[in-house]
Amino acid sequence: MTSIDDNGAQVLGWDDLDKRKLYVIGPTFSLFVRALLYPPMLIKTRLQVQNSPYNGTIDAFRKVVRHEGYRALYKGFPTNCVGLAVGQVYITTYEVSRKHASSFGLSHGWNNFIAGAAASTISQFFIVPIDVVTQLQMVQGQDVKGAPSSGPATPSAGTAAQSTDANKATLEQRRLLHTESARAPAPSFPKTVPPALPKRPAEQLGGEAASRSSARPSPSSGLQNAYQIARMLHRTEGVPGLYRGYLASIMTYVPSSAIWWASYGVMYSHLHAMNSISAVPTPIVNAACGSAAGFIASVTTNPLDVIRTRLQVEGTQSSWKMVQTLWRTDGPRWLSRGVGARLMSAVPSGAVIITSYETVKRLSVRTD
Repeated sequence: MTSIDDNGAQVLGWDDLDKRKLYVIGPTFSLFVRALLYPPMLIKTRLQVQNSPYNGTIDAFRKVVRHEGYRALYKGFPTNCVGLAVGQVYITTYEVSRKHASSFGLSHGWNNFIAGAAASTISQFFIVPIDVVTQLQMVQGQDVKGAPSSGPATPSAGTAAQSTDANKATLEQRRLLHTESARAPAPSFPKTVPPALPKRPAEQLGGEAASRSSARPSPSSGLQNAYQIARMLHRTEGVPGLYRGYLASIMTYVPSSAIWWASYGVMYSHLHAMNSISAVPTPIVNAACGSAAGFIASVTTNPLDVIRTRLQVEGTQSSWKMVQTLWRTDGPRWLSRGVGARLMSAVPSGAVIITSYETVKRLSVRTD
């Protein structure tokens, strides 16, 4: 049923929604939002990987477009769209959790916090393998030093086969490196400084194909390419290869989701209570609160997102060792690495996503 929050604002609940409408209208809106916000996500990922050749967000956009073409901004997008189904799992878990959390007599802010954390915890089990493959596709098209490959973005004949061979070779290299590192005595920290790990390109599953075979970016970033990457990961690393960075994802997205929904709920409730904005259309209030929530959640959890991205793309270290490596190579600057691109995605996406979602909920209200 429709509930009233602490400041008198009406909130549509799970029982108010026609589920058939919700599961049809929701994915349609989500597809549009993903297409709009995907390029900043790709740039953020490239900025956060090892040996990034870019000097900030704008420079990254320019170099990607110049060296790889506009289509490169959507590398891995078809794979990412597989997550549309997971989005429905997220929303269902969020709404049901919020419904049950309200029975404890907590404020709406805390209800949102608990529901956001629960939704992210459940959905990460499904979304992490998709993220791992998508991010490896995102960084394809760079050479072994992380610099964009030169040449046009037009794929040459036979590049799919070349990419497959490169994937096999680099994954075998990763397996050997992992074996060698496992045999070496573990360094004691902080008494001794851990030895530097072998430098490896973050984009090994594709970047080497571009640098060795032709001065062109890696080939198709569609579902066939995603299948090749997933198969190679499974063959060389087993199921854990598809879940690299899983704990880091939980550590990143659970607090991020909880903070986002709690921030949004609190701000929306307080703004609704202000008589000065009573004449402002609800979608505008939704958008303003969503943008602010996106800013807060992104800034507070960016260090965790850097660790998650590096673990999923490189897959060679534990979270703690990754922190040591980041601090040794970048100093405190790693804490804000990619935050500009993340905000470019999170702030507008906060506005678009929540406005779309609240619109979907209003269109999905039960009529009986």
